[in-house]
Amino acid sequence: MTRTWQTPTVPFTLTDAVNRMALATGSTRSAMAGASASYNGHRVHVDTGLRAGWRAHYTWAGLNWLTRGATFERALLVALTSRGATAKGGLVRVNFSEFSDDPNHDSTPERVALLRESGLLPKDEAEAIDATWKDWRFAEVGAALSWDKTFGMGGVALLLTMTPEQSREDYIAARSEIVMTTGRKA
Repeated sequence: MTRTWQTPTVPFTLTDAVNRMALATGSTRSAMAGASASYNGHRVHVDTGLRAGWRAHYTWAGLNWLTRGATFERALLVALTSRGATAKGGLVRVNFSEFSDDPNHDSTPERVALLRESGLLPKDEAEAIDATWKDWRFAEVGAALSWDKTFGMGGVALLLTMTPEQSREDYIAARSEIVMTTGRKA
């Protein structure tokens, strides 16, 4: 039985990825200031907790509850219509508890049908769709920002000049070349 369902991620550009990561790794104040940016979608979770019922929530400058103690249908609707799930980078993930004895927490045929009608797929299928537009550069954004903050080097600028056809190894070689020409130690 599939325990985790999700929507494919709303596509975003590499520049959006840099902006998202810069906000997320900055201060709480900058995170709050960027909370309504169009590139700032969230991973909205629909799951059950210790309380009765379903809940929908996301994390941005703290835990943000969209609903608690709701029916499955209501929690899913709230999650799907939240701005965080519809902005660039947003997605909705539904987790069915494998540890609960409560039948309300199970994946029923009716719930699976509702998930499919709502555009959710098993997690691995949704991630395969994401892989059609996310290339290796997206995984390097955090390291590029770290290079900028830690060493004062143009890690982000270099990353933004790379193309999907180039490889991660090309990027690392170009980064090494910057270290060699500037004389800085990384």
